[in-house]
Amino acid sequence: MAYAIDLSARQSSRTLEQAVRHHAEILIYPRLVTDGDPILSRLVSIETPIGWQSRRPCLVLETFNALPVEQNGTVDKGESDTVGLDSLVGTYCDVMLQLGENRYLFCSDVVAVQGAPGPGARPRVYLARPETVQVAQRRRSWRFRPAQSSRVELTWINAEKSRTEGIGWLCNVSAEGLACRTEMAVAEQLGIGEQISLSFALTPGDPERFVLDSVLCNKTPAGTEGTMILGLQFLVGQGHQASAAAAEALRRKLLARYAPVVDTPGGNG
Repeated sequence: MAYAIDLSARQSSRTLEQAVRHHAEILIYPRLVTDGDPILSRLVSIETPIGWQSRRPCLVLETFNALPVEQNGTVDKGESDTVGLDSLVGTYCDVMLQLGENRYLFCSDVVAVQGAPGPGARPRVYLARPETVQVAQRRRSWRFRPAQSSRVELTWINAEKSRTEGIGWLCNVSAEGLACRTEMAVAEQLGIGEQISLSFALTPGDPERFVLDSVLCNKTPAGTEGTMILGLQFLVGQGHQASAAAAEALRRKLLARYAPVVDTPGGNG
């Protein structure tokens, strides 16, 4: 079952900044429309428009399937289920942001819309920037808790495009992801949605190590002061073939090591 976790204001801000860098896909679900397709868009910037009565920071979205903005403020919908952009101003929308393999959820109101400024350009929607967002969790597998915590090596590319390393300690693991405890100084360098390379063994001293690409889904305070728990999901899709093979090897080893042994009744001899 899917569920969502609230991110802090700082985590939410970093997530939205990353979404701008990646021109993340966004689906807008206007509350004016109970049925019909969402408005497909992508995030191009975060701006505080100059000259408007409102000085609220806005998410600026380029739209792909919305009906055009009309000069008289009306749109002839005909047989279409797609809402006209002009009718959205001042209304609330539910929003889903796709960043990598993660989905983020929030609601916002439409501050303004703008018609395509020229040939080849697309209409834009200005959504009030949310203070916080939620990350949708879709864990499908039980996570195993090792008796002893092993070291997890984390590697990522920082904002200056240089390779950075950190250390965590394994809390739980499945074939889809893991959680590890790390120092606050490491956790503060990482944003939700950031891609991180992981290298770890299931137990200390185990010669078999697993190297996987992952994405950071959530950060929560750990029980020990000055530490955080990182929740990471393995990346196994297109472009992550080696990671997918490692995840499958990890799944087999977890089942062999931790799955309960079921006694099968013998026959009648």
